[in-house]
Amino acid sequence: MKSATKCPACIHVSAFRSDRSAAWRLACRRFLRNCLWLLGTFLLAGGLVQAAVIKEGDILVADQSADVLFKVDPETGARTVVSDFSDLSQGPGNGGFPSGALAGVAVRGGQIYVTDFFIGIFGVDPRTGKRTLLSNINQGAIHGTLYYGVGVDVVGRVIANSQQFPPQQQFVIRVDTRTDNRVLVTDFSNPAQGAVFTGGNYITDLTLGPFGAILAGVGSTTFAGSAIYRINPITGYRSLVSDFTNPAQGTDVVDLNSTLGIAVEISGQILANSLGPTGRDLLLQIDPETGRRRVLSDFNSSTQGPIGTSLHGLAVERSGSVIVGATAPASGDVPALFRVNQRTGRRTVLSDANNLSQGAVAFKAIVAIAVVPGDHDDHGDHDGHGGHGEHDGHGEHDGHGEHGGPGSHSKPTGDPLVSPFGVVK
Repeated sequence: MKSATKCPACIHVSAFRSDRSAAWRLACRRFLRNCLWLLGTFLLAGGLVQAAVIKEGDILVADQSADVLFKVDPETGARTVVSDFSDLSQGPGNGGFPSGALAGVAVRGGQIYVTDFFIGIFGVDPRTGKRTLLSNINQGAIHGTLYYGVGVDVVGRVIANSQQFPPQQQFVIRVDTRTDNRVLVTDFSNPAQGAVFTGGNYITDLTLGPFGAILAGVGSTTFAGSAIYRINPITGYRSLVSDFTNPAQGTDVVDLNSTLGIAVEISGQILANSLGPTGRDLLLQIDPETGRRRVLSDFNSSTQGPIGTSLHGLAVERSGSVIVGATAPASGDVPALFRVNQRTGRRTVLSDANNLSQGAVAFKAIVAIAVVPGDHDDHGDHDGHGGHGEHDGHGEHDGHGEHGGPGSHSKPTGDPLVSPFGVVK
């Protein structure tokens, strides 16, 4: 049998086709590689960079009038909008004030929680700003409004300040946002759970303290006095920590009626924004055992730094420094974030609404502040308002010295390029 042979022309054509096929495959690979490179560039410009936008130590600010959740850089004071609640492309909104009104913010377990007076509890994805309505407070067995203050316990349940009108009922509730199951923790009209509120009393704000204890500030619509209560998260039993009408616990005449903000230092000391009848704007430090109050920072005294009024919002950084929202007269009576040295009470302005170099969108009405914890802090007993870490806020460690302004912030121990929330999925 004769072996088959190919003519030279056929061999040439075959080799040409093979070369052309190889060149085509190479061109396709280059094209795909370029496409992947471009896609990666777009992702870095968008999603993946967004994963690092919110990192350990960043400051979250709920602004009621702007209707947005801000992120503030603790080093520079630069403001970034994380979620605009009037932008429906980011998820369910609240319609803006008065149909909606942001009331609180807390962080735990890779999730940001924001409460709204009339809507309920939102979950905000820190990587994208996308919102989910986790609990609609207008429906269910326990419903009404969510007033100021929110915390998240170690298993991710939201602790909120619920009020019902009429009649005026003051509840602290616990919400499992996975199932929307709501539990009444304490009813201030129930004498079996401790001191009963009179008709004019109401919860001004709340936070979580060591071992999950709930700390609630109480004010009076008749300005009859203020107090701080500790609430057992299991039994709902209330115990009085500090009575602001008791001079044995502090001689400064102040109350909680026209301010917002309560937090817990790493040492366990309680912090509260207050306002006196003579107009004194004071950041108080309260002993959790004796209830004794002392003035940590007098915002009306220029000897401790720039003056501030109308204190709203309070949180503790990992270093122990305190972040306070207040109006800054020196900047034209606009909202600003102040940083307060936890030992001396000295203040600096961290982020000023009139400083456009810190952000095109300005603060309008700060109502709540939270500091983003790191992975190593996210299993403690404090919520977003409290401090995080192992250092005593009054020890040798002072992350800000006597400066405490933009650029002097002690950097967190975590990798500043890694978000505790992970990457976009």
